[in-house]
Amino acid sequence: MVPTASPQQIITTFSLAFFLEIVANSLMLPVQARSIHAVPMSPLFPVQSVDFPLATTIVQADNQQTPRSQLSQTEWNNFTPPSRGTPGRREGAGTRGRCPGGVTALIPTSTLGRTALEKPTIYYYIPTSLETVLVKFELLDEEDDTLYEKTLEMKETKAGVIGLDLSQYEDAPTLEVNKNYHWYLTIRCEPDTFDPSGDIVINGWINRVALSPNQLQALESEQPSERLNLYAEEALWYETVSTLAQLRLSNPEDTVIQQRWAELLNSVGLGDIAPQPLISSELIQSTLEQ
Repeated sequence: MVPTASPQQIITTFSLAFFLEIVANSLMLPVQARSIHAVPMSPLFPVQSVDFPLATTIVQADNQQTPRSQLSQTEWNNFTPPSRGTPGRREGAGTRGRCPGGVTALIPTSTLGRTALEKPTIYYYIPTSLETVLVKFELLDEEDDTLYEKTLEMKETKAGVIGLDLSQYEDAPTLEVNKNYHWYLTIRCEPDTFDPSGDIVINGWINRVALSPNQLQALESEQPSERLNLYAEEALWYETVSTLAQLRLSNPEDTVIQQRWAELLNSVGLGDIAPQPLISSELIQSTLEQ
């Protein structure tokens, strides 16, 4: 005899099945919801590509507002001298006698630096102390025709970085805008002899550019440390070196300035010179024109 279910049992079984289906559907909703929410994580909707680059852009923008980051990002070495001129040489070769090897011009690796100044300052490094040497400065045009020369006498000086400020000499020519100039610095460590074979010669290029009236006005109103921002934007090498050198001299204990100085020299492969002191060496007009 086949057992049969009573009407009450049938109703109870149907109600239980209906209840279980509702529960199952409700349990699947969070899963479906999570699946739908996960759609933007697919390659077509990369959430991270929307959120993180925006934050990165903000960080980069903030960094670019600081002179330090701009100094490191400026491509100082991208400017090259004219091909028709003699290549520059920023490090003097080892020589005989009292002249040391390793004398180095603080210029980019290409040997050309930009400036907006009529008479910039040229910085160079001497690795040992010297006594009573002659320093001859020459300024030439792109064709290597001499425009100006001056022989100076340098009294006793220690090893370090020295600046030759052309604005101190009234007879020095004013650099013209949009022109390239080639400068030579010759150090004669034995001035009593007339043998040039022992001389140290370093040389580099200068390209003068013009600034807009707004830029000039901004430079007049900014503090020296803040001017570095504009100098870096315009890749004005000679102003940047000179400003940082002056800041180092006036604030010898400022670690931020020291770090920016090191950052600048590292960007042109002269990081070994960064820890060296800045030397105020007296350069006077020499009576021994050679």
